Amino acid sequence: MINICIPVHNRVDKTISCIESIKKQAYKNVCVVICNDGSTDNTQGIITKRFPDVVVLSGDGNLWWTGGTNLTVSYSLSHAGNNDFIFTLNNDTELLPDTLQRLAQTAEKYPHAIIGALNVFFSEPERIEPSAYKVKGGIFFRRMHHRINEWGEKLQDDLDVVEVDSLSGKGVLFPVSVFRDVGLYNAGKLPHYHADTELVFRAQRKGYRVYLDYKAKVLSHQELSGLGTVTSKPTVRGFVRSFSSLKSANHYKSLKNYCKLLYGKSYRRYLLLHLAKIILGFVRRFVFR
Repeated sequence: MINICIPVHNRVDKTISCIESIKKQAYKNVCVVICNDGSTDNTQGIITKRFPDVVVLSGDGNLWWTGGTNLTVSYSLSHAGNNDFIFTLNNDTELLPDTLQRLAQTAEKYPHAIIGALNVFFSEPERIEPSAYKVKGGIFFRRMHHRINEWGEKLQDDLDVVEVDSLSGKGVLFPVSVFRDVGLYNAGKLPHYHADTELVFRAQRKGYRVYLDYKAKVLSHQELSGLGTVTSKPTVRGFVRSFSSLKSANHYKSLKNYCKLLYGKSYRRYLLLHLAKIILGFVRRFVFR
């Protein structure tokens, strides 16, 4: 069985579309578990009425992505068998009809491995939203994580399954043993962003292989991502504020904790490099938008 874990805060229309795409899957042996974290749009009532077989757990509105995901994963682990899977997903996504079937087949081919689905733009499914990382060496940054695809890169038909070092959380298939071996996402230090990547890297260091399946696709409403991402177009003031907002991938404290967890004592130079990339990216978008 695949336990599909989805944290939710409002956007009930997107949650409905996401669940409907799951219902259309060729692979049927699934259990959908949602954490409704303090939504104010009647998510609980609407989902329960429309999809009575979906498990809806409740949060107080302060769980954020990591805490909400941990709640769904914990519930799934308490009901899962040793051969079951956890599939993490966001509610601003939809699956193609063969997504889960393809992932299940790939998991059978690569046992004891973490398999990531390819994130593609919802409006342009031939273009990639990067979600996989490789560690590439260098003189000063030997352990730096680099995206293996460019933002909006056109998908090539000949790509299949490639081994990577880490993945983000929009559509990642885990054997349940991963969470039993390495624990849950780090909600204390990474409450909203970067916890997904950190957990996969943690599992990889424990011996789990990590793959990206280019044929298993997740349609992503990337324009709904948080502040400070590539798709956002903030003002200078908004960009500065993004470093103090938990809703932002630029949140300074989370970035610092992320670098500490991945790079240990040498985290400072990696943090500076991350910040430099963020600032240069904003300048580029601001000048050419």
